Amino acid sequence: MVQSVLLFILTMNIINMGYTELVDFIFNGAYVSTNSSVIITYNDTCSECICQGLLSSVPPSYVGLNCYNNKTCVLFTNYSSLSSMIQVNLNSTFIFIQQQSSLQNTSAVSFPLNGVTIGGYGNSTGGNANNTLQNPWGLAIGANNTVYVADYGNARVMKFQVGSSTGSIVAGSTTSGSNINQLKNPAEISVDANSNIYVNDDFNYRVMLWRKNASFGVIAAGNASSGASATQISQSVGLTVDSQGNIYVSDTANHRVMKWAPNATAGIVVAGQTGVAGSANNLLNWPYGLYLDENNSYLYIADQRNYRIPR
Repeated sequence: MVQSVLLFILTMNIINMGYTELVDFIFNGAYVSTNSSVIITYNDTCSECICQGLLSSVPPSYVGLNCYNNKTCVLFTNYSSLSSMIQVNLNSTFIFIQQQSSLQNTSAVSFPLNGVTIGGYGNSTGGNANNTLQNPWGLAIGANNTVYVADYGNARVMKFQVGSSTGSIVAGSTTSGSNINQLKNPAEISVDANSNIYVNDDFNYRVMLWRKNASFGVIAAGNASSGASATQISQSVGLTVDSQGNIYVSDTANHRVMKWAPNATAGIVVAGQTGVAGSANNLLNWPYGLYLDENNSYLYIADQRNYRIPR
């Protein structure tokens, strides 16, 4: 098992990428391409070789490169000629051989052309029953691939278990309001490792924290009034929560991103300037979506009216 993964920038112009599609990353194993003559040199150890699965359509084949002790990747098999060493089965599993190792199975990332509806009708019909949605907005994936949906038009958050198209209400109700057991146009959600749900309660100008199995929430950010002070949020859309429970909110109408520590009554500005829209590197213009990397090192912002993604 690979304990760490290092990212190497390859000289990609020496690889024939035509008529191929990326299938999967396979770490510590091989590099796969349609060009049987390429040799890739790494500047680090052979065990840190990175593999990409590329499926060629002209002609249909895989070509595998394995890593040897001289830190180079060289051709070791071609699917069309040595199918016993590298092949693709009907379950989209890419099977390959590592140097001085045994067969490894790595699931390939391939998506069907037709999706499967896991919540709602999927026929432009909305509703407030537990198997329907009304203008769903935010989405989060919890433990065991449980799907959480911010059901914007129904003022609730729905949870769908794997294999079930009927959900259950885990935050809010079908009645819009500002009480602590209600939501008003929930826009974005985040679910932590303990299945606690953070809800960007857009038109209530607050972020609500609904602990697992709770029947009501608590205000975790904002004070339920629109404004530009450190205690307020105005027309917020984006939301993300780090591993320490710090809440990041894109305070859209105030052109800033705010951070609230757990149990804080006020936030701090971590991006942009309050009430100042602009295109300079220290300014934002209607920030929307947020993404925080796994190490809590970089915050990515969808800077809508600047047509860019700063971090």
